[in-house]
Amino acid sequence: MRPFAGEREEQDSLAPVQLDVSDDQELASMKRGKGVQLLAVVIIALGTVSGGVLAMRGLDRDRAYEQASAATQELRRTHVTAFVQCALPFAQASNLASPERLYAAIADMVERSAATYAQVLRQCESKLLTLPPALGSLRAPSELRGSIARLRESSLQLQQASSALRSALEDPAQREDYVGVTARADHLAKAVFAYDARDTELRETLAAR
Repeated sequence: MRPFAGEREEQDSLAPVQLDVSDDQELASMKRGKGVQLLAVVIIALGTVSGGVLAMRGLDRDRAYEQASAATQELRRTHVTAFVQCALPFAQASNLASPERLYAAIADMVERSAATYAQVLRQCESKLLTLPPALGSLRAPSELRGSIARLRESSLQLQQASSALRSALEDPAQREDYVGVTARADHLAKAVFAYDARDTELRETLAAR
């Protein structure tokens, strides 16, 4: 049976509408697919960038530790070690093994000639002069600032201990005060080892990073 003309016209009029809906669905699906792909690309890109930033931060951190370690070692060598070698030019390694032995070496120099040793200390103190400001301006990671601050404080105490002994030896009245002079010599020896202890603390912190 042939369809009525009206039915045929109705079917013909509906057919394009169904095709248009199908095309719109396919287009929306394609857009959703492209959107998902774009989102995935963005996520991967962000992850790559974040990973690269973290890696760079890690490298910068390692470099900062290495620079701090090298700087503190150089400061110790050019200031504290140089001061001890200047103040005790004839000392053996065994004289530097403990605060007691270091004190004995200093006391021996004082007994030989107190006035002369005062001049020696005055010359040698120049090697300690720039140590505190050098430590104060040292750039280092934030977690090392406490250790560096304590090391700087030890450097100031070392300066003060040497100055106190020298002043006593330069003053004829104080020079005759055996108890006072030996106490200052002992204080100087302990100040050297106190700096060494703080320096060791910092090096252990650097090694444990």
